[in-house]
Amino acid sequence: MVKYNLNIGIHKAQIIPLAIKMQKLEDVDEEGNAVKKIYISKSEYKWIRIKDNKEVEKTYKALNGKIFRKLARTTEILKYEKITKEKALDLNTEKNYLVISKSLEEELKDEAILFYYSNGNGFKVYNAVIYRFNKHLIMSVGIWFKSDIIKKMDITTGAEVEEEKIERAKVEDIIPAIMS
Repeated sequence: MVKYNLNIGIHKAQIIPLAIKMQKLEDVDEEGNAVKKIYISKSEYKWIRIKDNKEVEKTYKALNGKIFRKLARTTEILKYEKITKEKALDLNTEKNYLVISKSLEEELKDEAILFYYSNGNGFKVYNAVIYRFNKHLIMSVGIWFKSDIIKKMDITTGAEVEEEKIERAKVEDIIPAIMS
C-alpha cells in the first residue's frame, strides 16, 4: 500500500489512494476468436484476429466463453434497495445526474435507493444511488463503495512516509473486483 504525505495547514497527514481491480473481459470476434488492437497511428487502430492475423470489422466481449454485445442504457429499474443517505454518499462517484420525479421526491425524504445501472457505452455495470441533495434528487453512479475498500485495507498510522520510498500504487494490492 502506498502512502503520500500531505500537509494541511499545521496538520501532518497521509493520503492513501483507494482503487479497485476490475475484471477484464476478453476482446473477441463474432465466433469467439481472440482479437487484439493494433495501432496504425496515435488515434487510428484496427482489430486483428490472433489465430490467423486477419483484420476483423466488429468486436465483442467474452465472459466465461459467452459472447456479448455492449450493454444497453438502463431505462427501467424493477429491483432496488432502500438505503440510508449516509450509505449513498459512500459511493465513489464517477458521474452525477439530476433526477426529476415528484413521486420519487416524496418517497425519498431521508433515505436513498440503490440499484444497478448501465449508461450504454460499453460493459460497465454501475452501482447507482438516488438521494435528496438540497431541494433536488441526484443520481450518482460508481463502481465501488469507499467503506468496502477501507474495510479490506491494512491501514497503519503514525510513521511518516519518506518521499524516496514511495512506490507506485498497484491496484491488485488493494482489492479484488466487487462486481460479480
